[in-house]
Amino acid sequence: MANKETRDIPTKIIKGVEKKILKEIVDYWDGKTNAEFLTPKLTDMYRNILAAWYDSYSEELAGIEQRYPAIWTKIRGDVKSVKEADMLYDQLEDGQRRIYLKFKMKSLEKSISALRDRLRRQEVESFQRF
Repeated sequence: MANKETRDIPTKIIKGVEKKILKEIVDYWDGKTNAEFLTPKLTDMYRNILAAWYDSYSEELAGIEQRYPAIWTKIRGDVKSVKEADMLYDQLEDGQRRIYLKFKMKSLEKSISALRDRLRRQEVESFQRF
């Protein structure tokens, strides 16, 4: 397992690139950029990049989920209720990261799905031109 400093370097790079790509996509959908901006090739590339990030986040979440039972059981032994144990776990670094990853993955799922739909529309449009 990489230490926190080395893990944060790629994360910072990914966050910057991810924000740029997502902003470009949102600007396109809001009509702020040229209609030809999101070509099929670019759409597919963005979809693949987002899928790779999703996979990376998924692997990290799997590691957190593997540690969860042992940590949660230890917390549960010291408190009276399951809800209190859940809340205490969520305050830990793993708990915070778990929450972040789940929301981030949900966001990526939606973006990947939208790009997939865009590719389908572009494919249909390309057949209608001929």
